[in-house]
Amino acid sequence: MGGTLTLFLYSPKGFWLYFLFHYAWLLWHFGRQNFGLYAFVANANGSGAPTLIERAFFSLLPVAAIPKAWTIYPDIGLGEIIPWLVGVSWALAFLCGGLLLAILRDRRIRADWQRCLALALSVGFFLPTLLSSDPAVALAFFAHPLQYIVMMLYLAGDRKQGRLLPRFAWLVTTGVALWAAIHFTQGPFAGLSLALAFGVTQIHILVDAGVWRLALAPQRRIVADSFDFLFTAPRTATPVP
Repeated sequence: MGGTLTLFLYSPKGFWLYFLFHYAWLLWHFGRQNFGLYAFVANANGSGAPTLIERAFFSLLPVAAIPKAWTIYPDIGLGEIIPWLVGVSWALAFLCGGLLLAILRDRRIRADWQRCLALALSVGFFLPTLLSSDPAVALAFFAHPLQYIVMMLYLAGDRKQGRLLPRFAWLVTTGVALWAAIHFTQGPFAGLSLALAFGVTQIHILVDAGVWRLALAPQRRIVADSFDFLFTAPRTATPVP
């Protein structure tokens, strides 16, 4: 975050180059979290681990949206290459469509309606970016914070993971503090507020990369224990070392 603020204060024009990097990483982060939830659904339903084609599909979805996201703000100065970026996004989107059709040829996947719904929602997640040039629509990604609200509030309220009040209070206090810091630096300090928001977002992406990495046993046990009602065989709380 300090680097973000330093870049803005030193060169507001250069800050927009950081914007390109920020939104590329941000959309990739969204795509990985969407894949994590998809794998969670597949595992809970016992319909099999995601295939290589499914993994490629979820990796390509955010990549398809990134060039279009770069065209949203004219301040970046991409100018003449904007139509090319939009064209690249649509070409990659059609490739995603081809992968989706290949995925749905698998009868095992088609038989799991929740898995099919998750596939459809993963496409819908990035559609506003492709279809709209209004930042309030194309770059809002309302589904992402909704994922956090559902998952984090449920985990914070699960007594199997420890004392309820301290964890819930920490979650709410941190969220309110970050919102207040960004909200009250607006107005004449709008650019500084934007730099602060970007910096906080980058920190959260770095933290998320470890906290939500369900390929690691401790994180997987916590989520599986809290959401044991989703699995065919009920599970009991497993102590995390």
